[in-house]
Amino acid sequence: MTKFPFKIKRLMNKLKSIIEKLSSPKIIAFHFIIFLLISLIMHFIIGPKLIAFTGEMQILDKMILGYDIDYVNKFFMVLEEKGRSIYLYQQIAIDMLYPFAYGGFLCFSSAWILKKRNHHLSNNGFIICLLPLIGISLDLIENTSNAILLLKYPNVNSFHVGFSSTMTYLKYLFIFLSALFLFLLYSKLILNKIINAR
Repeated sequence: MTKFPFKIKRLMNKLKSIIEKLSSPKIIAFHFIIFLLISLIMHFIIGPKLIAFTGEMQILDKMILGYDIDYVNKFFMVLEEKGRSIYLYQQIAIDMLYPFAYGGFLCFSSAWILKKRNHHLSNNGFIICLLPLIGISLDLIENTSNAILLLKYPNVNSFHVGFSSTMTYLKYLFIFLSALFLFLLYSKLILNKIINAR
């Protein structure tokens, strides 16, 4: 049992080292470009296909405040078999890559700014960088859970829907916190440059 905390600490130190090495302008730009490309594909190519079936109903992973079993059943019903296939094999498939794009951008951008002060990532800075990584994990769990819901439909249950809904809500919470910290870090960086330029 005494070895377990040591292994966790060792794993965290290794993760911290990886984040420090990858937090460069080139890596950040790469993740941002991939984020933009996937966003454009989902918004302009896959999105219209789903809207043709659902109308004004939003897909599950865009429901920031969550959803219930009644909404899921109605949503899957209006999608019909073809729409559910598009949702599963196109929307969710590409959405499995999306978290790595935006999560990597948020994580490495934050680390890059935090490193500029001390030339290394502090423990508090590392915690900030963990927020988007948690968001990535939650997004992947949410996508997997929603894919299973689609495959099981119409045999879905309230517990499974509740789990997926919770993952969606928590995902957005961690994305919001990550984006907020990045905004504050960038603002502070710009403000310091303005002050130093005077």
